[in-house]
Amino acid sequence: MPESPLAIAFFYGALAAASLPLGALFGAWVRPSPRVTSSVMAFGAGALLAAVSFELVLPALEREHFTFLGAGLILGCVVFVALNHVLNEYGAFLRKAATLGKYARRFRQRKVKATLEELAKVDIVRSLPPEEIQALLPVISHYRYPAGEILLRQGEMGDALYIIESGQVSVLREEEGRTTTLAHLTAGETFGEGTLLTSNPRNASVVATEPVTLWKIHKDDFDRLVADSPALEQAVNEMMAERNRRTELLLQADEWRDRAFHSLTPEARQPTSMDIQQVVRDARHRGAAGFAILLGSALDGAGESVVLGATTVGTAVSLPLLGAIFLSNLPESMSSAVTLRRQGLTRTVIVLIWMFLVLLAGMFAAGGYALLLGAPPARFSFIEAMAAGAMLAMIAQTMLPEAFEEGGGNFVALLTVAGFVAGILLVPLSGLG
Repeated sequence: MPESPLAIAFFYGALAAASLPLGALFGAWVRPSPRVTSSVMAFGAGALLAAVSFELVLPALEREHFTFLGAGLILGCVVFVALNHVLNEYGAFLRKAATLGKYARRFRQRKVKATLEELAKVDIVRSLPPEEIQALLPVISHYRYPAGEILLRQGEMGDALYIIESGQVSVLREEEGRTTTLAHLTAGETFGEGTLLTSNPRNASVVATEPVTLWKIHKDDFDRLVADSPALEQAVNEMMAERNRRTELLLQADEWRDRAFHSLTPEARQPTSMDIQQVVRDARHRGAAGFAILLGSALDGAGESVVLGATTVGTAVSLPLLGAIFLSNLPESMSSAVTLRRQGLTRTVIVLIWMFLVLLAGMFAAGGYALLLGAPPARFSFIEAMAAGAMLAMIAQTMLPEAFEEGGGNFVALLTVAGFVAGILLVPLSGLG
């Protein structure tokens, strides 16, 4: 055991964080099941809640520093949330499954809204009541074609309905060796629907006259939509009868889009594996994701390390707080290691990240000791309250959401309470019991 007070604070800070590389090793090599990770996460969150309550908040209450306590809790929470948000925008959300899922869901919602915004410009699609759009989203595909690409050939059987998102196509008919341009179609217009309803061969070809992006609905899916929606069938028939006439619709595009989005089931708003992969790619392309992950992980443990070092001022270290931090760090690094491994990071890099964070935790603890050495009780209460606010925000934003997302429901609630009870049982070790 070191003799210097600063070295002692550093030692305990590093000791509490020593579970980070241990959890990373376990997560990167063993890849525990989500239920195991969730269980340890929930138990650790409960123990940390107990430590915050009895080791940080209760002493300030006993000193009757109510104003400093309230202000410190709020300020600590605000600082943590703000910094966490900034780092997540640079890619730090990749470090945790819960935050990755949150950003993937946000990406999915933006993607669905953008799709609906484009589809709302198409009369034939807006003929579908917004409540029925649920059936369309899973069967519509997005394609890009260069200028000059032949999209449909005259004489072939129809296989899909095409909706132009951007660009322009020409409808061409060949008769007796002559090519006649029948129409130029642009964004919001459709083609290919005639042969789907009549089952006749195509009577014209369609060629991209400039780069074009299309939405495509295959014949089987189109037939099912028409069969289930009389409004869609009527709109298609009207468009075939008079191509250039705009169908009168009850809803404006914006209203239709909003109603369509709100009618989606929760399942339709959940991100797909492709959505998650796209979110990861986008974050990495920003160029600072790796550094943001490191800073985000350091932020998660900064407050607890500072206050752990501060507890060594004039007294023995708070063993309940040390134990709770050690236990809560284990599932955090375990879960993050699994998430980062899926994103392609090597095991060596992952473990090195967490070993570096052990050193940072020791430095934060030594800094906490230096900050509060000889400080008046009011300042002590304020700093402890700030750390408590940051820790509570971290538990609420990352630990509990991830525990519920991985394991779910009653099991997580039970283990969180069990962790809290375990934390209470450790309180006598701090001299407060």
